[in-house]
Amino acid sequence: MEDCCQTHEKCDKPEAGVAPTRLLEINENTVRLRTSIPGETLAWVALSYCWGGPQPLQTTTDTLTGRMEDIPISLLPKTIQDAITTTRKLNVRYLWVDCLCIIQDDPDDVRREISLMPEIYRNSTVTISAARARTSNEGFLHDITRPTPQDISFRLRFLCPDGRIGSLIFYGQDEILPHRDPIEDRAWTLQEHLLSQRLLVFGSHQIWWTCRKVHTNLVRRNFSTYSEIGEIRLRFLNVFLTQRRRYIANIPGQTWLSLVQHYTNRSLTFSYDKLLAISGIAEFYARNMDDEYLAGHFKASLLSSLLWKRHSPILPRPAEYRVPSWSWAAIDGQVRFELYRAPISDALELLDCKISLVSEGAPYGAVTSGALTLRGRLRQVLWSEGRDVLIDPSPTPGTPHTFFAETIPDAISNQLDSSPDFPTPPRTTEVYCLEICTYSPTPLYRRSLPGQEDVVFGQKRSYQRSGLPKGLLLEKSEDSSDGVGDVFKRVGIYAFRDVEDLPVEKERRKDVVFMEEVEREKREFFEGVEGRVVRII
Repeated sequence: MEDCCQTHEKCDKPEAGVAPTRLLEINENTVRLRTSIPGETLAWVALSYCWGGPQPLQTTTDTLTGRMEDIPISLLPKTIQDAITTTRKLNVRYLWVDCLCIIQDDPDDVRREISLMPEIYRNSTVTISAARARTSNEGFLHDITRPTPQDISFRLRFLCPDGRIGSLIFYGQDEILPHRDPIEDRAWTLQEHLLSQRLLVFGSHQIWWTCRKVHTNLVRRNFSTYSEIGEIRLRFLNVFLTQRRRYIANIPGQTWLSLVQHYTNRSLTFSYDKLLAISGIAEFYARNMDDEYLAGHFKASLLSSLLWKRHSPILPRPAEYRVPSWSWAAIDGQVRFELYRAPISDALELLDCKISLVSEGAPYGAVTSGALTLRGRLRQVLWSEGRDVLIDPSPTPGTPHTFFAETIPDAISNQLDSSPDFPTPPRTTEVYCLEICTYSPTPLYRRSLPGQEDVVFGQKRSYQRSGLPKGLLLEKSEDSSDGVGDVFKRVGIYAFRDVEDLPVEKERRKDVVFMEEVEREKREFFEGVEGRVVRII
C-alpha cells in the first residue's frame, strides 16, 4: 500500500482537500463519528460489504449526537468490527462505513451522500472488500473456506516452524470461469470496487491486493485471473489507457456494455436504485470518454446498444416508472447485448434524445421520463399469443406465414391488445419491427468467450455471427402521435437466424429450396419500406 501511494505513477493519489462529510474516528480503544471540516485533507479507509438485511446499528437523526461521542464497538456487526481492526493494523485513523456515516432516515442526507460515494471510494487510501461475507454479521478475518469434497484438491503433511505437524491443502481453480465471492452478487459493490484506486480483498479462498500496477495475493504471487471482479476490474482500470482510439473508431462503448451485462447479474434490494447504483461508474466513464450519458446508455454507442435482450427468466415490468422502455434498466434481471452485430442500417438515424432527471444535481441517477426520436424503417407484423413467433399480417389464404425470426419479450405484460382498427387472427397482437441491424450477404463469425455464449432459440451457441437483421419490437403508445411522429414503447427484440439455428427438422435445414427461402426472407424483410420518424418512450 505504501509503495502504491508513493511510487506508482499509474495509480491516482487521493485528492487534497476532499473528505467525506462524516468518518469513524478510530482511537486506541474507542470509536466515534466525526464531522470533517470543509477543505481539510484526511486519509481514510472505505469499507465495501454486504448488508444482508437491516443493520443493527445505524446513524439516524435521533442517534447522531450520541454517535459523535462514542460508538460501542461490541454492538457493531462483526464485519464492521473486523474493518476497524484492519484499519488500525494499516495505521489509518479514519474509516468510512455507509450505515454509520450516512444519516439513514434523512432523505436529503442520503441523496447527498450517495452522490458523493464515487469520490469517497476513489479518494480513499484503500478500500477493504469484505468479499467472503454474505452478511454484515459474518465478518471477514476468520479462516478461509476449505475446498469441498467436490473440488479438485489434495493434502500434504507439513512441518510447522514450532515443530508441530500440520498440513497444506492444494486445490485447483477454474481459470476460465473464475470464483465468485458473495460480494459479487450485490449491485452496489460493483462501482465501489471499480472506482477504488487500491483494493484489499478478503476473499473466500485468499486475500489479494490490486491497484493499476500490482495484482497480487497474500504470498505475493502475481496472477491475472483470480476472481470475476478481479478480471472485470482489470479491464475497467485500463480501458482509458488503451481503448480511447478504438472507442471512437471501432467498438464504441463495448467496455461499458460489458460492465452493464455484469452489473445486471447482481441483485438490488430496491429496484428503483437501478441507475443510481451504477451512477459513479457512468460518471467516470462519461468524463474519461467525453460522451453524453442517456439513462443507462452513451450517445456514441446508443443505436447499437438499443439491441439489449433479456438473459434471465421473464419477470413482470416494474410497477413504478424507472426509465424509458428503450433503456436496459427498464426491466429486472440480467441483460445481454448483441455485441457482435450486423452492420447498423443506413436508414437508421438518431434525431433526438431527451431525458428528464429526478434531480439536476444527479445527472447520472434516476430519471422521470425519456424520449428517443429516430428515423428508421418500421414494418408492421403480428405477434403470436406465446410471443415467440412473428406473423405476416397480409391477407393470404390458408395458413398464416410466420417469419424465420426469434423474438425475445422484455417482460410479462398485459398491455398488449389487438388493435380494433386492424383485422388480426385470433390471439395475435399488432407490433412493429424497427430495423437496427441490416442484412449482409457476407457474414463474419467470432467464437464466444467462455461464459459469454449467445443463446439462440434456447440453445447455447459457441460463436457469434454478424449480418443478420435485428431490431426492436415496438407497440403503439396510448399517445399514438405527438405531432413529431408516432409514439411507441419497446416490448422486446427480434433477430433473424441462420438455417442451422432454426427449430426445424434436420432434414429440412439441408433442403436447398428452404435455405434459399430463409436467405430471401432476411434480404427482403424491409425491402421497399421507407424510413419514418419514430418516437420511443
